[in-house]
Amino acid sequence: MRFQVLLAGALAAAAFAATPLPLEAAKPVVCAQCVKANMDRLAGDALRGRGCGTEDEHVAARFVAETLKRYGVAAGAGMDGYLQPVQLTTPTAAAPPTLSLTAGGQHVELLQGRDMAAMQPPPSLQAPFIRLTDARAAPEAVTGKIVIFDSPIYDPPGVQGLLRAGATAVITPASDEILAHWDDLSTRPPGRTQIAGVERRAGRSMGVTIFAKADAMAALRKLEPGDARLEAPQGPPRERTTYAVIGVLHGTAPDADRHAILLSAHYDHLGVRNGVIFHGANDDASGTAAVLEFARILGSGAKHRRTAYFALFGCEEEGGLAAQAFLAHPPMAIGDLAANLEFEMIGVDDPKHPGF
Repeated sequence: MRFQVLLAGALAAAAFAATPLPLEAAKPVVCAQCVKANMDRLAGDALRGRGCGTEDEHVAARFVAETLKRYGVAAGAGMDGYLQPVQLTTPTAAAPPTLSLTAGGQHVELLQGRDMAAMQPPPSLQAPFIRLTDARAAPEAVTGKIVIFDSPIYDPPGVQGLLRAGATAVITPASDEILAHWDDLSTRPPGRTQIAGVERRAGRSMGVTIFAKADAMAALRKLEPGDARLEAPQGPPRERTTYAVIGVLHGTAPDADRHAILLSAHYDHLGVRNGVIFHGANDDASGTAAVLEFARILGSGAKHRRTAYFALFGCEEEGGLAAQAFLAHPPMAIGDLAANLEFEMIGVDDPKHPGF
C-alpha cells in the first residue's frame, strides 16, 4: 500500500478545515495498522473474493458500514442506514448456445465453449449467412445476414462496421487475447443485468458478435452461402442484491452541502472461480481501505467546512451496477458535489507512473 498517497490526500483534506491550521499544528497521521487491518479483512480468505451479489460481498458491505459508523461517520443523507440496496436481475442460459450452418449437403454445428463464444445471444436467431474477407467490400449485402468475417486476425473495427451495416451476427476469428479469457467469455450471461429503478439507455440494437476458434473457422471457410440458425435457450433469471455503502460528515459552513466532496471506491471483486479465490487486494480492497482511512482521519479531526460523502460500491466488476443505481437515486443532489475522488487499484505502482 502506498501510504504516501493517503497522506497527501489527508493533508489536502485538512486544507479546508473550519479554522486554518498554524504551522506548528499536528498534521493528519495515516494509521498504517488501521489500513492493514481493513485490507486484511476485505482481502482475506473468509470473504472469498467478495463476488458480485454473493453473501461474501454482503458481509463486506456490512463490514464497511460498521467501520464508517465506528469512525464517527453518519449514515448517508436521506437514508435510514448506510446500505443502499440494489436489486439485480440477470438472464441465464438453460443450455449452451449452438450455431448450425447448412449449405447444400454440408452442415457445420458450433457449440458454445467448445467451438465458439457468442456474446449476449438472443434466444433464437435464423438468417442466411455469407462469408466476407473485407468488411468494407459489400456493406449493402450484409443487412439481415449472419456474416462469417474471415479476416486474418480479429478486426474489431471491421466487426463493428458490419454490425452497424445491419448484420444480425458476425462470426470472427478469436484472437490470442480472446482465447486467454475464453472460459470467462463463453460462460457469460446471455444478456445484460437489469438494475431495478435504473432505466436502460435507449440505443440502436446491434447484432451478435461470435468468436470462433481456429478449427471452427477452418470448417466455416469450406461452406458456400447458406442458412444459419442460432439457438440460445434461456433459463429463469438470476435474482441478486448488492449494496452501495454511503456515509456522510457534514461540514460547518452554511453552504457546506452545496460544495461537497465525494470519496469513492468499490469493495467487490471476482469471487471464487473454478475453486480459486480471487482475493482482490489491489482491486479494490486497496481503494476501499483508502476511503475508510480518510473517513477515520476526517471523522476524528477538527470539523471541516465542506461536507464529505463516502461511497463504497458493490458489483463494480460486472459493470458498476451499484454505482449506476447510486447515480439514478443519489442521496444528495449530484449538482452539489464539487468533486469526486475515486480510488482504484492504488495498492501497487502504476507501471506508467512509477513512484507516483
